[in-house]
Amino acid sequence: MINNRDEQKCRILIPQSRMLFGVCDAWDVLAEGECHVRVTHESKGLPLTLMNCDVVVTRNPCLHPGDLQKFKAVQRDELSHLVDCIVFSTRGNRPAADLMSGGDLDGDMCKFFPSLLSRPIKVPVLTLTVFVSWDKDIVPSTLSEAAEYPGGKEPVSFRGITDDDRLVYFAKFTSSSLGRAKNLYLDWARVNGPMSPECQQLNRLFSSCVDGNRIRIPQHLESPPKPPADSPPFILDELHEAAKEVVTDWQWQSAASPSQSDLDCGDYTLETIEVLLSRQDLLVSEFELIQLTWRWCRDNQSALEDFVHFFDFTLLNAEQKQWFMSQLPPTELYPMLVQNALCQSHLVDVGELSESKLNYPGIRWKRIFSSHEARIGGLMEAAAKAMGLFDRKLIVYRVDERLTLGIYVPMKLEKARDSRVDDKVRLLAFPHSQGEETTSRVMLPTKKTYQLYYDDSSFQLYEKQRANTWVFIGRGASDDSRYRNVEGVGDQRRVRQTTLDDGTNFDFVSSVALNKFSSRLMRHVGRVRRNGVLGAVCWLTPTPLRMPPLTPT
Repeated sequence: MINNRDEQKCRILIPQSRMLFGVCDAWDVLAEGECHVRVTHESKGLPLTLMNCDVVVTRNPCLHPGDLQKFKAVQRDELSHLVDCIVFSTRGNRPAADLMSGGDLDGDMCKFFPSLLSRPIKVPVLTLTVFVSWDKDIVPSTLSEAAEYPGGKEPVSFRGITDDDRLVYFAKFTSSSLGRAKNLYLDWARVNGPMSPECQQLNRLFSSCVDGNRIRIPQHLESPPKPPADSPPFILDELHEAAKEVVTDWQWQSAASPSQSDLDCGDYTLETIEVLLSRQDLLVSEFELIQLTWRWCRDNQSALEDFVHFFDFTLLNAEQKQWFMSQLPPTELYPMLVQNALCQSHLVDVGELSESKLNYPGIRWKRIFSSHEARIGGLMEAAAKAMGLFDRKLIVYRVDERLTLGIYVPMKLEKARDSRVDDKVRLLAFPHSQGEETTSRVMLPTKKTYQLYYDDSSFQLYEKQRANTWVFIGRGASDDSRYRNVEGVGDQRRVRQTTLDDGTNFDFVSSVALNKFSSRLMRHVGRVRRNGVLGAVCWLTPTPLRMPPLTPT
């Protein structure tokens, strides 16, 4: 990857790796050179402990070959509750964190970027962030000795820290020389290698500058020589040139794509336009596709509304939505489809939403998860984030070919805690059939004594006690007989996906007390007990939602 200034930004995907928080072994069960790593399995979504294998660990910045360290991953029952982090031993002459770029567990501000937030949240934790890989092709057979990094230059003081001390520290803090030191390091590495004296001196200066100390780069390091003509190519240069070739190809394809305003699309046939709009990998935006279709309809005297079902209006901004609606006939249907993203759900249609007044165009629903676009295994993680961060959420999921359910939660709830919701939660049933069952009680509120529990893997709505549950969603039992002995993580993942596609396994299952809706609905659908979740969508809206009054049955 490259940016607009043509700088090198190499990103290499390593499936058998993680960016993890590093913590110390407070139970003192790890020997020197050992670590405990328990991560979430990418295909099953369940914790996986690495056992009896070597892992390579490093952190950013990594300018010294000795910053790459290797540890033995072992299993310890005392540490099994720590997931998605690496636990370092507290034994030995030198802390494991200090071996990698002179790091420490000093409570650095770690940045999190949840997909539901518009800005990062900083949380102080006693950790450091490290790269961990157990890929045998990545773990080195030999290691370089870890570098000795210079300590702080501030004199030791035993008096209390005052506000004046903080002001002086922040006034002196600077990292302006970081970029210069890094670029000089790369230039010297191209000539003499990373173990050269010049690179090691720049590495120590870089480490000092990271901590906010002012540095002065010696004059003899300011002008690195050019690499000889017969020197082997530098790996970063090789990757950078390959990335530029890919970008050049994309630019050529974009120039030849139908998104250009001067493209003559009048010769396209109706079948060509439909195939074009059905493609999922076009290098054009959704609004550019809409403009292309509008020009074709204008030149061929066709109706733009015939192509409305091809477009994803959640990808448009407010101005683009207004422009598109101005090109359509003034009917009630199109404002609902364009403004209310819930009307484009693949689980319920506009007619079903109208029974509950959820198709109103003034409700600005925003889709945050869809099993139509992502694996359903991420359903509860997305729902859990929305539950604790936003006021109004709607979970829509299908438990049977004849039934889709909706759960509207109009409040923020704390994760992994039984929260009292009283009569504020609404449940909606969308039977997919013809007959009187579709008009039977489709929306109900909870009662004063209802509670709700959720975490990253389960959801439960119940009255007073868990035994009286209305809706339960949880992880499904996994039948691994077909892929248990398959070699390779990638092959296991593909075979397991086939078990999900054919209905042998389900990422999530659900149980619903349909008799709480109506006896007719239960007779029509049957019992819903640990049924596999066939599809799901999570929505949220900043618009206050006024549910219609319930019609008596």
